[in-house]
Amino acid sequence: MSAKFAGVVAGVAAVMCSMAVAGAVGGKDAYYTEEHVYWSRPNPDGEMSLGDIGVTGLKVRIDKGVVVKVVETVPGTPAEGQFKAGQIIVGINGAALKGKNPVVALGSALTQAEATDGKMIFDVQDSEEMASTKVAVTISVVGAYSKTWPLKCAKSAKIIKQAAEYYSTNKAFKKKYFEEKGIGGALTCLFLLSTGDDKYIPFVKEYFAPFIKNPKGIGDHTWHNGYNGIACAEYYLRTGDKDVLPVLQHYCQDAKERQMFGCGWTHWGRGIWPGYVAGGLMNPAGSQVLTTLLLSKECGVDVDEKTLLGALRFWYRFTGHGTVPYGDHRPEGGLQSNGKDGMGAAAMLIASGAQGDTSIYSKARDYYSLSMIDSYPGLVFGHGDNGRGDAIWRGLTSSYLIDKKAPEYHAVMNRLEWWYDLSRRPSGALGNSTCQSVDFDDEGTGAALALTYTAPLKTLRISGAPRSKVAKDFKLPEHLWGRPADLAFLSVDDNPKYSAYGKSEPTHVPFWKYGSAYTQPEVDLKSEPRTEMLKNVYHRNYMIRVQAAKALRVVGALDELEKLLRDPDPRVRRAGLAGIMDYNSWSGMGRSTLKTEELTPAMLSAIKKMVADPKEALWVVDGALMALSLAPAQEINNCLPLIMPWTTHEDWWLRESSFVALMGLEKDGQLFQPVLPTLITMMVTE
Repeated sequence: MSAKFAGVVAGVAAVMCSMAVAGAVGGKDAYYTEEHVYWSRPNPDGEMSLGDIGVTGLKVRIDKGVVVKVVETVPGTPAEGQFKAGQIIVGINGAALKGKNPVVALGSALTQAEATDGKMIFDVQDSEEMASTKVAVTISVVGAYSKTWPLKCAKSAKIIKQAAEYYSTNKAFKKKYFEEKGIGGALTCLFLLSTGDDKYIPFVKEYFAPFIKNPKGIGDHTWHNGYNGIACAEYYLRTGDKDVLPVLQHYCQDAKERQMFGCGWTHWGRGIWPGYVAGGLMNPAGSQVLTTLLLSKECGVDVDEKTLLGALRFWYRFTGHGTVPYGDHRPEGGLQSNGKDGMGAAAMLIASGAQGDTSIYSKARDYYSLSMIDSYPGLVFGHGDNGRGDAIWRGLTSSYLIDKKAPEYHAVMNRLEWWYDLSRRPSGALGNSTCQSVDFDDEGTGAALALTYTAPLKTLRISGAPRSKVAKDFKLPEHLWGRPADLAFLSVDDNPKYSAYGKSEPTHVPFWKYGSAYTQPEVDLKSEPRTEMLKNVYHRNYMIRVQAAKALRVVGALDELEKLLRDPDPRVRRAGLAGIMDYNSWSGMGRSTLKTEELTPAMLSAIKKMVADPKEALWVVDGALMALSLAPAQEINNCLPLIMPWTTHEDWWLRESSFVALMGLEKDGQLFQPVLPTLITMMVTE
């Protein structure tokens, strides 16, 4: 295998293992008596750090057996002196926690108390053998969230005011995050700017003062530069303060000098790590650099065109094909992206503000935004930072569809009220509840959750603010990747056939039912109605379509897969291919593909047509080439004139899939030998 192809599999093995384990942790088990919704649901056989119970000042953890134990109470808060460390919480407001997700139950009790009388009645035991007693904690009544929150919502307005007061005046917070000059400081600046109140502008100017004084001393930390770059550009577009332009210029120059492979960036520095996510790229960090470059173009800063367009194409091509991966891989096969789809949405939002036809960027923005809305089951889950990326970008970028997909946006916001309230602190600041890293359940990260409340106000460019009076015109290509048919994958709508099979379901239902690249189905697929699988191959979400098609293969519905290959919708054709070859994102072909003898003549005919059709979507051709490898060797050999041009395609996805197609000839040594020179050349030159 070539270095890049091998990186798709070997370079991310550790990531896949960690996600697979996490999927098992959140899986269905005998303890729970309620519907499985969130990946972060405590594992009865493990432990979980929870921390703050919102504004109460009570901190807890969850031990084995889903036992909620008191850790401590914060002085000067409603819970002070009410609990002892080690006590067990077995109920809240008269409802037992047993069999329920205690995290959701506690957060929901907070929301209810703030909306009514402020009272939370905890059932507490000193030990599991002792009877419970009731402990009352009274919190301030701030009202209920409105149906359209954060818009037209008095509670949201109070939360914004309290958070802004804390972040702008707390000396300890300011000292810590000003000295770090990192993500937390940048997010705080963005939140304060997002309030729309100019009284916070001096705070942001003070934060950037050391950067202005010595731009060359900023350094090459991709994470910090990306987030600070966004905040710096937003500050300039709000104020027109030219003092920060040299800072933005540094970020752009640093991005040019450190870009790897013409598309992305590593964590920091200039090193290359071939065994780490296929060359060392770190998309959760690099995405903010892309957004900084786009905003800098709008600010009139000199941005290297090759650097910008290489990164923009790189991120654009992931859209609609799965979630954004951590490095230069195929898109991922999970419902959640740890915020990377949200990061992509922000970049595409700024790109859509260029002059000319920017429809591809608007479509990509919307798809990424809907991906964040649909991925609520994977709330605050991810590799490395334990879901911090999801927390930062979820609320902000979901709001991009507040008008176009209002029912979907508000349904998920209402579903997640418990999490936002659980993340709020008595001080007025916010944290990142359910994050399993103490470092990232911090008030700096929490400033991004505060952005959720201000995002619909559209006061920042990354939240949809109108063009600034100091903005400069810039242009971007009208086409970046693919053929016209590939635009179908950017659709935010179900295929019309979806509704013919019944009403729409929340995405957690098909997610847990059919599984993902990292989780197994939670149901016996052979006991599931075939019509449910057929409905979901027409779903708007790529991963759900793929998993539904794979379920059809599992139950032997090969006739239905055959029909999908002839569907007018490219999204459905690709789903049918995924079912045939057990498509598994990073690794491409799965382990449970159709056997050669199961591939029907009609399937083979449809696959050949896809590869030969010059108007077929590239993402469909990619799948068809891989599926072709399952055909009899002679059939593959007959298709060599169709396969060979793809071996030198500009995109390595297509080169890899053509490699896989040619490898299908190994079933016949005599036919395989003539293509060996091509395969060897591909491996050497990649």
